[in-house]
Amino acid sequence: MIGQAYDGTARPIMAAMVICGTGALALVLYSERGRLFRRINPPEYYRKAPPPVGQ
Repeated sequence: MIGQAYDGTARPIMAAMVICGTGALALVLYSERGRLFRRINPPEYYRKAPPPVGQ
């Protein structure tokens, strides 16, 4: 379909990249339930390091 739209310019490939990229982003957002950037581990997961020996 993208190849059939070729008319000698870069416009069809640019449009195809925008459409495919937007579709891929939509699928990722759907699969991640809308939370693209989130913490995997809660803040309590990270503990403070024990104090150095001798202090």
